[in-house]
Amino acid sequence: MRRLHARGFTLLEIVVVLAVVGIMIGTAVLYIQPPSAEKIRQQAAEELWAVSRAARDEAIMLRRVLGIHLDEDGYRLQVRRGRDWSSPPDDPIYRMRSLPVGLEIRINETASGMTSFALDESDEERLPQLLFLPNGEVSPFEIAVVDQNGGGTRVFTDEYNEIRLR
Repeated sequence: MRRLHARGFTLLEIVVVLAVVGIMIGTAVLYIQPPSAEKIRQQAAEELWAVSRAARDEAIMLRRVLGIHLDEDGYRLQVRRGRDWSSPPDDPIYRMRSLPVGLEIRINETASGMTSFALDESDEERLPQLLFLPNGEVSPFEIAVVDQNGGGTRVFTDEYNEIRLR
């Protein structure tokens, strides 16, 4: 007698396909969600930390004094030539870095705590607030990148002159 072949899918095949589709949908949802305010703040602070560390290394390699000028929109790496501070236009490390919307920089100006940075409009020289010397020393600083919810991520120098992120 001839045996009839059943047509269709087995239960195991259906379960495997549903598992694969579920994994694909779960992965897509993770990548589609916009980043949280905390993640945006953390990324901005990490970039400031990385630029600060690069500035220290660059000051040592160039044997020049470098600085970071902070203002309400962001920050820029500068190099000192004689008595002047400038940002070479052809080098991308010296470009202006803008903060994402909703973030601001606060500088610890006193031991009592963090204060908002206010740019003096009459200051046309735009002198840097953070200095990086050719011998590897860094002017002590504590900066917080703060979001609208009040959360902040700090970039600071510790007692060993290391630039830290917390």
